Amino acid sequence: MLLADGSIALSSAPKENFTRPAADPLFRSAAVNYGNRAVGVVLTGNLEDGASGLKAIHACGGYTIIHDPTTCVALDMPQAARKAVPADVVAPIEDIGPAIVKALTDPSSKGLR
Repeated sequence: MLLADGSIALSSAPKENFTRPAADPLFRSAAVNYGNRAVGVVLTGNLEDGASGLKAIHACGGYTIIHDPTTCVALDMPQAARKAVPADVVAPIEDIGPAIVKALTDPSSKGLR
């Protein structure tokens, strides 16, 4: 899954992180197309999918949110993301939604300008 020109496209490219669709290509396309307006969220999951894509979002000035690994069922993805990027928010699942809303609406957050 990729974002481009205001739409979502499905890719038939080779699998990344042993899967397709994968979070990394989605996040990279969000970073390239939306820059500092992108919000990336890595939730519980296995392997390291999402870490390099979240790093791209961070590098382009976007907002990064990571599910707190201490509250995850499968902590590989959030741990890999924490190693890859200094997250704007690390939070338990119940605080992820409010963190996204804050990124979108609160000018005092690093949020989407």
